[in-house]
Amino acid sequence: MPRFTIDLPDEIDQKLIEISKKRSTTKAATMKKAFALLATAEKLQAEGKSLGIVAEDAKTHELELLGLVIGI
Repeated sequence: MPRFTIDLPDEIDQKLIEISKKRSTTKAATMKKAFALLATAEKLQAEGKSLGIVAEDAKTHELELLGLVIGI
């Protein structure tokens, strides 16, 4: 598996640490998930679709659009 080194600003590294601790995972695993999300957004954009943020009603399972992810 290829490896690489990345320099992150302190604020991004701190947020990465917080997210990783919250999810009980490593920073590397968190970065892999972030890349997967970016790859999904790129694929959808190429298909003329958008990536959205939704809230699901627990009872009816209806989805409410909260926003679109733009500029990825």
